[in-house]
Amino acid sequence: MMEMKKHQEDQFTKLAVFLSETKQPFINVQTAQITCAIELLKVLPAAQDAVFEYYAKFFDYAISTYLKQLKVQPSWVESSSTSSRLEPLTIPPEIIENVTNIRDVLLRLVEEDHLVWAPVVLHWSYKLLGKVSKHYNMHEFARMPLGDMLRFWSQCSVAYILVDINNKTIAKMMKAEGEQSVDSMIETMLGYKSSSFEWVLAQIGDSFPSLVIKDMLLCGIKEMCITKKFKHTEKLNSFIRILDHLSITYFNNIKDVVFKLFKLSLGEEHQKMTIENIAIVPFLLHMAMCSSTLLKSMLCENLTQITPEVLNKLLPLYPQWKKYFDEQCSLLDIMVQVLLNADRGIKHVLNLIFQLIDCDDPKLKILKTGAQTLFELFLAELEYSLRTNRTTPPIVKALVTNLHSIKLYLLSTNINVAQPAGRLLSCIAIRDQECLLPYIATMLIECENSTQLETLVEILSFGVNMAHFDGGLVYALVKTDVSLSNVWSNINTLLSLESDPPEGISLYGVSLAVVSHLDKICRSMIECCHSGDMHSAHLLSSILSKIATKLCMKEMSVPKVLYCVKAAVLYFFTCLFKEKDEMFKLKACLRMNKFVNTVSYRSSIARTAAMKYILDGVLKEPFSLLFVMPDNRRNDYIIQPLERTSLMGSFFQQEFNLMFGEEISIKFDKDELHPKYKTPVFDAKSVRFNEQRLVSFLRSCYSSDECYSFEPTLDTVVSLALLVVQFVSPDVMYNGLPWPDEDFTKVTIERDVHIYHTITTKPILWTILGILAGHRPALCYCSVLLRAVCACLINHWGAVNHTKGKSKDNRQLLDDTVKLLNTMSLGQLLPKPLDVLGVIVPELTPQQILIVLRDCVWTYTRDHIPAPALFLRNNIGGMWRDTTTVAVPKPYSDSLRLTMIENISQFGDLYARLFTNNKQQSMET
Repeated sequence: MMEMKKHQEDQFTKLAVFLSETKQPFINVQTAQITCAIELLKVLPAAQDAVFEYYAKFFDYAISTYLKQLKVQPSWVESSSTSSRLEPLTIPPEIIENVTNIRDVLLRLVEEDHLVWAPVVLHWSYKLLGKVSKHYNMHEFARMPLGDMLRFWSQCSVAYILVDINNKTIAKMMKAEGEQSVDSMIETMLGYKSSSFEWVLAQIGDSFPSLVIKDMLLCGIKEMCITKKFKHTEKLNSFIRILDHLSITYFNNIKDVVFKLFKLSLGEEHQKMTIENIAIVPFLLHMAMCSSTLLKSMLCENLTQITPEVLNKLLPLYPQWKKYFDEQCSLLDIMVQVLLNADRGIKHVLNLIFQLIDCDDPKLKILKTGAQTLFELFLAELEYSLRTNRTTPPIVKALVTNLHSIKLYLLSTNINVAQPAGRLLSCIAIRDQECLLPYIATMLIECENSTQLETLVEILSFGVNMAHFDGGLVYALVKTDVSLSNVWSNINTLLSLESDPPEGISLYGVSLAVVSHLDKICRSMIECCHSGDMHSAHLLSSILSKIATKLCMKEMSVPKVLYCVKAAVLYFFTCLFKEKDEMFKLKACLRMNKFVNTVSYRSSIARTAAMKYILDGVLKEPFSLLFVMPDNRRNDYIIQPLERTSLMGSFFQQEFNLMFGEEISIKFDKDELHPKYKTPVFDAKSVRFNEQRLVSFLRSCYSSDECYSFEPTLDTVVSLALLVVQFVSPDVMYNGLPWPDEDFTKVTIERDVHIYHTITTKPILWTILGILAGHRPALCYCSVLLRAVCACLINHWGAVNHTKGKSKDNRQLLDDTVKLLNTMSLGQLLPKPLDVLGVIVPELTPQQILIVLRDCVWTYTRDHIPAPALFLRNNIGGMWRDTTTVAVPKPYSDSLRLTMIENISQFGDLYARLFTNNKQQSMET
């Protein structure tokens, strides 16, 4: 007992000495006193206040020793740059040793009995940190960025040890009792108003990021609940700077804390929710306006967990949120500003907004209306900002990066979704016009209904977007892995809207853009005709007819001109060949008439090429079959299929076989097992329709004016005549105008038979020769064809006469003879009275026909070359051969006169008009 009492007296004596010495100014390191304080703290807990006060003085002394080396006044901030100092700053070793001993003692006490010592040590440490931070150069700290402040204090080992004591004490309390055990302490720290204390909170945040972030946000929420208004105070600025610092390393923690706070607002029983939980969403929105870090943490992948159903749970809280907003800064206004300042995560926001707009659930009607209103305000503010401000809102960059995410909404069939998405794309294009091109192309390719096309029209008619249509069309046409059928359909519709635009819509420039890609359109049209894709071919023909007025041949290259003509001619024939509806074919042909007329009027190259392609079509299968009557169909009209077949199949498909030709052709026609090999047969009505369309189409090629009047120039019809000769005559020999002696036909018999065979098997050539005959003297240039036909007819009629045949039994031969004579009469190659030969020949015998062909036609044209020089221009501008002054000499008409006398009962009246009543004839007799 005596020893214990003596020990206590010694301890109290030490305490008295310790207290008396601590009252003296702290001017030097007092190791003995520090050691004594450590012993007193261990054995005399009642002395903890005095001991901690002494420790505080020692730490303050140690830090002041460090700061004095920096020559703090007046510009210690600049001096903190260690790179500008020759020697590093040092603290006396004895100070470091004593500070370390103090740390070890305090942490040991906390470890041994955290319930007693942890709160005491923690309170002492953060209070001392606050005092030190505030005491030394507070005004300089106010101007120093948080990063510089942290670097400055991290160079002071004493301050670092003090922070270490604080953090390890917090860690012990959290490990033993959980986060709630230190929430009050952290909240107290957050209550410091001095900005110089920010570095301490930042250091704690580096060790316990989620804890500090949560407590900072909750502190701000509580203050807003107390004032019932969000105030941008200095404390909030400190919080924002700390968040910015922590976001460098712990951004994911910030995201998690923000989302956890948001979940607190989703309690099922709103009546039992605390006022702080209710105020979480308004506070986060206000803070997002002030802190880009918090904004980024809100607009992240966590938004994918927020569905319309989740938002619907927040709807009952909206009336209580209103008190945290005012008229100058409403909830919608803040949300719009938050979106404008978002530089990431906008994809998730757009997905959520469009989900709400596209939602048809009656329970979500209020949210849908709100989302539509919000997005309209956002688009209006974005457009205004882009048009008036030089600086681009941060959201534009994010939108450009995530532009692919709105493609789905651009193509939505819901007009309430598609048009806002289109407006958003148009707003982005105000600053980044290049981004518009691929999406114009995408919509041209994928638009399949009126809603999608209406969205495209809205985009093109917005501002100057129409100027980028050409670029978008280029994007669409260069894609090789997509079908262009939709592109042609959409372009066709846009051209219609351009010519007849709805009110408020301007699509001027579509046709000009399409014209610049005319070669691609024509190539596609040719491919469609070859592949049998008539739907696309019809669309392309409609496009060509609509842009015809925009064509300017001076700016078109020769290949482009030739593509235009070839596509138009091929489509014309393909349409006649494959389409069944005559009215549809008529409209399609009229479109091509207009297009070819426009092209040909402006370009002689196009005119010649068009006539050449037409002649090539009518002379070659399968299109030549369009103009063959069913009763005139022959074995040589059978088409060889393009597909490779077996040897037996080839045998059955050959054109002619000496022994089995007739049987083969019959089997081929009736073989229902191979319908694709059958030759299409057109009825008489269809053939006549086809002939009419061809004549109209051919005339549109050589029309002499833009008014489509079909009045050709002489050079044009002469070109047509020469092309007919070029295609029909097998060589260039003997293609002149003169008719030789009849005996000379033995030399040209093979070519004459070829020409005659071509003309008789392609009866449309008679129609073309008739057109030339009507435009005198163009038929003169086809003299070689007429000569060949006449030579063959003379031979054929000679053979018929030799076999004692009858004219009526040779209907095809008689028809060919009549066509020849009528054509020559129309072209004024046979003057009166020979121009009536076509009328009387059907009633003559083969011998009589042979006589008039040889003695009247051949002999006359041999002696009177059918030359263009025989024709003179009359007073109305046409070319005419005046037969009143040119009489047919008697030797050439005697055979006709004698033949008519032999058949006077049939030709009496005609004979009287030609010979008896003719004065000139009377004088000659």
